[in-house]
Amino acid sequence: MDTAEQSSASDPSGLWKWLWLTVTTGALLFEVFRLKQILDAGGSVDLWLLFWHPESTAPLLVLLSLPVIQRIAPRRRRPTDDQHFKRESVGRTAAGGLLICLLSFFCNWWIGSTQVQVSESTAAEFADLPPAYHDEYSYLLQAKLFHDGRVTAPAVDVRPDLFHQFHVLNERVTASRYFPWPALWMAAFVDAERPVIGQWVAGTIAAGMFYLALCQVLQWRIAFLSGLLIAVSPGLSVFSNLMLSHHPVLVGLALFVAAFFRMQRTDSGLWAWISGVGLTLAMLGRPMTAAGFALPFGIWLSVATWRREHSWKLLVGFAVPLMTGFTLLGLHNRAVTGSFMSSAYQEYTDTFTPRHRYGFGNGMEKNPGNGPPVIQKYDEWADDLTIQRAAANVWNRLLGSLRWTWATVPLALCCLAGLVCILRDPEAVCRGKDNVIGIRLLILSIVTLHIVHIPYWYDGIQHWHYVFESCVPLLILAAVGCCWIVRRLEEGQTRRSARLWITALLLSGLVPGWIGLPMFDGASKTGAAVSELSFSRVRLYQFQKEFRSTRYSKPALVLVDERGIDPQLSYIINEPDMDGELLVCRRPETAAEIEDLAAAFPGHTIYHFTPPK
Repeated sequence: MDTAEQSSASDPSGLWKWLWLTVTTGALLFEVFRLKQILDAGGSVDLWLLFWHPESTAPLLVLLSLPVIQRIAPRRRRPTDDQHFKRESVGRTAAGGLLICLLSFFCNWWIGSTQVQVSESTAAEFADLPPAYHDEYSYLLQAKLFHDGRVTAPAVDVRPDLFHQFHVLNERVTASRYFPWPALWMAAFVDAERPVIGQWVAGTIAAGMFYLALCQVLQWRIAFLSGLLIAVSPGLSVFSNLMLSHHPVLVGLALFVAAFFRMQRTDSGLWAWISGVGLTLAMLGRPMTAAGFALPFGIWLSVATWRREHSWKLLVGFAVPLMTGFTLLGLHNRAVTGSFMSSAYQEYTDTFTPRHRYGFGNGMEKNPGNGPPVIQKYDEWADDLTIQRAAANVWNRLLGSLRWTWATVPLALCCLAGLVCILRDPEAVCRGKDNVIGIRLLILSIVTLHIVHIPYWYDGIQHWHYVFESCVPLLILAAVGCCWIVRRLEEGQTRRSARLWITALLLSGLVPGWIGLPMFDGASKTGAAVSELSFSRVRLYQFQKEFRSTRYSKPALVLVDERGIDPQLSYIINEPDMDGELLVCRRPETAAEIEDLAAAFPGHTIYHFTPPK
């Protein structure tokens, strides 16, 4: 190794300069590429200067300002004592947790309160509109059943193909295809005026619990910064306004991590059991996510137990709730599919959407899915997963994670710095040597979560929802990186200027996520997400408002003409027992079939609806 390489390997400041140069060069090249695109499209340099990219432009300006600040800022006269730890008071820890929870709930509410135009003269809050995705209605149907103390409703005995709702089985029994924990969480809020409040609460609890978990292993200032970043993450808040599984699963993962860290310190079987409960809840919501997230922890615990570094009682503590969870899942499977081993998710995939299965070569399926034409069209939407497609998905998910978790350039720099700190100098941020392994396992879960989702053809909602739960360890890694960067900067400038610079870098990514400024064409990332999600929500709102009005006789049966429509938007949504005053189904192909439907529902007035193309 030559002298320059030895200097870089032993000098953290030299390594920091290389990180800064690498990320700055990448951001600069992206801006040059953006300028070229504008010029090729007939634009001008003025257009490039006036309209910024939310992921790169402002962060690049902050990065380029650093050499100027270091030249003009006064230098420190004495080095910072990085190894000084003080015991934090319970009151300070509690106050920090309360602030994080309040901030998280406020951000979730803020998106939900966004005004959306539903007609020329009327606006409604985003949270008051019906959900956008098929999956959300499936979870809500399941939540209503659980709220009533049931797992299933009776099968649809009249033309189940016409009443087939996306992601809902309705031939043997009526039940959601999805795993039970998210709907069980939603069941507590399903009667509320806004069921989405349950998602806000889940996000709030998860943010607070991850903060408390980190207080066990990291210095308080880093744990607090991590909690703040989690609370105000644009992507986390956007997903808290969707009736999907992610936020209830985050609650389970937060409990798993908090109890696992406690178990590492105490070697307690009770904390192993509590950690296992958290992992079981996550497994009962998103099994692949839970497996990917927990894989590093499981490998470490197994090896440590084998080496007799920890007691076997810890494995037993984990095994009891996990086996209980698998048993409950088997009973749920039996109630829905008739088989202890066959899940509703697998049965729906095998029957209706075989091309959406897990694994490579999914597009080579010879047997098309059953169901009405729109379901078959949805099945055909799945592309064949090849090695090239899998590699592209990994890249898209990584970029999507960086973009929605915070912003690409600042998060990339802070995460790289955090990775250096965790690998080279973890004791500078951890509460002693014994806590280093815990934070390393949490960071490693980012990698394993991406790995377990490689064999799936779709990169995800907003290109990242399959690895959504990686946003929390990403933000924790970024918080560690921020503190490491500040320590490096303090070696050549004042503490105040170093902290102001890192704050500016974080804000350069956060502000475009929440505030629609003129240089971003007046649109924020959260605003753009709300606008995109509102497309389906507004149409479903208009449909439901129209046919539930007094202009139409009740009970009513609405026949929807689905020919030529996008399968991503379906109006076929009914109550579990098909007992609502408004029933919706697909319009049959022949007049005779329509007459048969009218005879099957003699008290219902028949209406026809053709969705706007």
